[in-house]
Amino acid sequence: MLQSPAEFSTAVQALCATQRQAIAADSLASGEHLCFIGSGREEEDQYMYMVVANFLQKNTQYVSVARGGYAGIKGSSNISYGFTNPNNVQITADPPTHP
Repeated sequence: MLQSPAEFSTAVQALCATQRQAIAADSLASGEHLCFIGSGREEEDQYMYMVVANFLQKNTQYVSVARGGYAGIKGSSNISYGFTNPNNVQITADPPTHP
C-alpha cells in the first residue's frame, strides 16, 4: 500500500468490482460487507489494519475485522460484536486456548 500505491489501488478496484459482480449475479457468496481476517499476529496484522483504515477513510460502509486470524475464529466459541461506528461492525474472536 505504501510502497506501491498504484498496485494497491488496482487491487482495491478489483476487489470492489468483484464484489459488485457477485451482488449483481445474486451470488450466495455476495454481500456488501467486507470482512478482513488477519494472521492473528499483531506485527503482521498492522498491514491489514492499514488497508481497513484506507476503506474507512473513504467512508466505505460495512467494513469489519475478524481478530485472532483464522485459527482464532475457527477455535472460538466466544464471538462478540462491537460497533466502531453506526455503519461498521467489528467482530472479535478470542484466540483459542491451548492446554
